[in-house]
Amino acid sequence: MGMSLAPIVLAAVIAIGVISLAMLVIGWRGRRVDDHPVCRRCRYDLIGLDPRPAHCPECSADLARPKAVRDGARRKRRGAVALGMLGLTVALVAAGALTWGAASSFNWNTIKPAWLLEQEMRGFGASFDQGVIDELASRVLKGRTDDERLGRLARIALDLQGDPTASWATGYGDIVEYAGSTGVLDQAAMDTYYGRCIGTQVLVRDTLRAGDDSNVTIDFGEMRLGGATYWFTVQERDCRLDGEPTLGVLGGGAIGMSGGGGGGRISSNALTLDEPGEHVLELAYAVEVRTAMGTPPLAVSERQQTIPLNVVAPDAPLYTLIEDESAREAMAEAVTISRAQVRTDADGGKSLSLAIRIQDAPLPSAYRVVMHWGDGHSLAVATATGAGGNGSSVMSSGHDLPDDFDASVADFEFVPSTDVLAQTLDIDSAWGGTIWIRGVGLPAAPE
Repeated sequence: MGMSLAPIVLAAVIAIGVISLAMLVIGWRGRRVDDHPVCRRCRYDLIGLDPRPAHCPECSADLARPKAVRDGARRKRRGAVALGMLGLTVALVAAGALTWGAASSFNWNTIKPAWLLEQEMRGFGASFDQGVIDELASRVLKGRTDDERLGRLARIALDLQGDPTASWATGYGDIVEYAGSTGVLDQAAMDTYYGRCIGTQVLVRDTLRAGDDSNVTIDFGEMRLGGATYWFTVQERDCRLDGEPTLGVLGGGAIGMSGGGGGGRISSNALTLDEPGEHVLELAYAVEVRTAMGTPPLAVSERQQTIPLNVVAPDAPLYTLIEDESAREAMAEAVTISRAQVRTDADGGKSLSLAIRIQDAPLPSAYRVVMHWGDGHSLAVATATGAGGNGSSVMSSGHDLPDDFDASVADFEFVPSTDVLAQTLDIDSAWGGTIWIRGVGLPAAPE
């Protein structure tokens, strides 16, 4: 049962059980109909017995005991008894059903009426019941929801999409997109939906060293769409540094995301500033959303952003390499090469396809990766960074190789670098030890 309804149902079952039990007790005790003395054990009417016998003529109870005789005969309230037993039966059956449902993980949402699911959805915001949303989206996509209710559900989802404090579920997007495809929502509503589906922003280090290449990163934030795959592209409209045109900072880029994901990033062009001091970067760019590359955009969202920058002297101690030999074994185990292949294009040119994983490193990492092969040949082929701690970071790259490259095995040296640190957004220090991964095979990449 959904988390939003289970406590209410449980409380109702307990309340029904308590009230029914009280009604049964009151009904069974009955109401007083006269003031005759009666035997408390068997309720035999002792009126007219004078002198009163020592024992009850009916059940032989000792009438001389304290409280053995009570005043007034009582008659059961049959209606109250019947209602109490019915209520107890209902409560016990409901409690049994709840227990069975919990034990068997039964999805109660599948048997809820549509109006109840809709009402639950109206109460969602910062939290929601995934089971309720999944059931609603399933019924919508199967055509089991009438247009009137579909329109209401889609408008609720649109309101949640526009509320930055509300959590998002892909089912919301599936409902809106189905409503748009069937004409229940008009084009203006769909333009609004796609126009605010993602919170794109440009990220740059706020403090840079003069002369360093610092990456400009496009962060796509949370994707508030359905479960399908979408492609997002960024087009630079205008860029000014301290009021002067500086085109080509963003450089464009595309990324595909699906299933309500987000947090995708594109590393764009490098930004290099030579003059120390305070600077201001002003950007105007467009974010386009598509169902596939090469298709017309579903929406184009124009964005503007102003980024203050602080440029310090080239020799400022902005980045630090940590000398900690005790971490060497763990840092070495954290780095793996999951793919190293040599690609050959139609013209005979060769390139290295490399994928590096840094997982569960105890300290941040910032390496320049150098490949060594043959008789003293070497080539810087990639950079690899990781923030440290739990989780993983995967870097994939392609690098041109000499035309006469014919090695089938190579060694890879991971050299710590403050220049690589400067290219990250938020890592100021990294482990300062060098790591080697030797004897890596270099098979030809499949065509």
